[in-house]
Amino acid sequence: MTALHAYMTIQWLVPVGKARSMTEALHLLMASTRNQPGCLGCSVSADLAEKGKIRYAEEWLSQDALQHQFQTDRFKSLVALIENATEPPVVEFLLPGGSRGLEYVEDVCSRQP
Repeated sequence: MTALHAYMTIQWLVPVGKARSMTEALHLLMASTRNQPGCLGCSVSADLAEKGKIRYAEEWLSQDALQHQFQTDRFKSLVALIENATEPPVVEFLLPGGSRGLEYVEDVCSRQP
């Protein structure tokens, strides 16, 4: 991990029967994510042995590149997928200035016109 890059990781649980369809949807989403300006990579993994635990991660060239994503349809699709969680998701943003949680998205969106 490079200190100047911005990272987003999300972990959540889905019903075990939905884990496969969830990871397939995330793989489709990743294809469009990788084409976004500033995207350095993204990944998804599923631990079916642990109650359908899904982990999704994105790496961005800069904090600005990541923040720009919060207004896109792609990001809204990601949020819609997370809403299928059986428990509240764990969302973490690793930024040059430190670590933030889900409130980071709200803070950024409230500042944008």
